[in-house]
Amino acid sequence: MSADSHIFIQTFSGFDLFVDNQVVYFSSKKSKELLALLVSKRGGSVPLSEIAYILYSNTPERTAKNNIRVIGYRLRQILREYGCEGLLVHRPGVYSVNTELFICDYYEFMKENRTYITAYTGKYMPEYLWASEAVPYLNAIYNSYNEKHSLQENQVNKC
Repeated sequence: MSADSHIFIQTFSGFDLFVDNQVVYFSSKKSKELLALLVSKRGGSVPLSEIAYILYSNTPERTAKNNIRVIGYRLRQILREYGCEGLLVHRPGVYSVNTELFICDYYEFMKENRTYITAYTGKYMPEYLWASEAVPYLNAIYNSYNEKHSLQENQVNKC
């Protein structure tokens, strides 16, 4: 499985996973949120304790960690149904995603891919409160990109 296997993760205007242009149905909202959180970390390892804090902030840590093990298992099952279980990487005490296996609007935006810059509407996974912290940063990148490119266009027009 590689990025050319048609796996796309959308983070702008709502989080969704597409396999061969078909949206993946998540029977568990928390499993979908776990995947969204891991995608937001861009492949970095996320400790179980951090996931517990973010997804289950009002739950005792031990209970939260047990819940995460269950939703991690459910997420693996859902991904397996769609033939993309390799997206989820789980090692003792940490989770991450294999960023080589999919294309993501957020990742392409960060690379200043014009297609994804223009697709950004100021909304980044709005269904998750924790994701709102990234919006000012994304807005700054968006504005900087637009300023830089409007200056370049003005210079070209003057010639």
